[in-house]
Amino acid sequence: MHYPDEKVPIEETMDTLNGLLEAGKISHIGVSNVSIPQLEECMRYAKIDAAELRYSMLDRQNEETMKWAHDKGLATLTYGTLGGGILTGAFRTLPHFEEKDIRYTFYTGFKEPLFSKVQKLLSDMDAVAAKHRRPVSQIALAWTMQKEFVTTALVGCSSPARAKENCAAATLELTADEMALLDESIERNLA
Repeated sequence: MHYPDEKVPIEETMDTLNGLLEAGKISHIGVSNVSIPQLEECMRYAKIDAAELRYSMLDRQNEETMKWAHDKGLATLTYGTLGGGILTGAFRTLPHFEEKDIRYTFYTGFKEPLFSKVQKLLSDMDAVAAKHRRPVSQIALAWTMQKEFVTTALVGCSSPARAKENCAAATLELTADEMALLDESIERNLA
C-alpha cells in the first residue's frame, strides 16, 4: 500500500492484500507513508512485513514511526534518502527548477531558508567524506544505513555509475564519533 486512501477503509485494503497473498500473487505485505496509528490498524487486519517511510538526514519526521515499526519486527525502508539529490553535494548554489519539479513540490531542501542550512550540513559532511575519500552521497547513505532502526535505504540514481557509487556506501562504516558529529550538525543546522 503506497499511500493510505482516505476513501477506502484500511480493512478493505488489507483484505485485498491478504487475498493476493493467499492466491500466491504476492509474497509479503508492505505499507508506505503511514503513521503509527495507521500502521497499528493495518496490523489488525494483516501480517505486515515492511514499512517504507521518507527518511534522511534532511527529513527525520518519520523517525519515531520507523523505530516503532522496527521494534515490532518489521523491515523498515527509507525513501528520499538523498533528499531529492541535495544530500549528494551536487547542489552548492541555489538551483532553479521548473515550478512543478518534484524537488520543489515534494522535497524541502531546494528552497530558502532551508537550502542555506543544508549547505552548512554539507560542509560538515564534506570533512567526513574527505577523511574516507568517498563522495558526500555515500556519507548520507552510510549515516542512514547505520541507524539501528533502518533495514534498507532506498535511493534513485541517474546512471549505472551512480548506482554503483550508491551501492559502495554499504562498505563505508562511519565511526561513532562521525555519527555523533553528523547528528550534532543536523541538530545545529536544520533545527
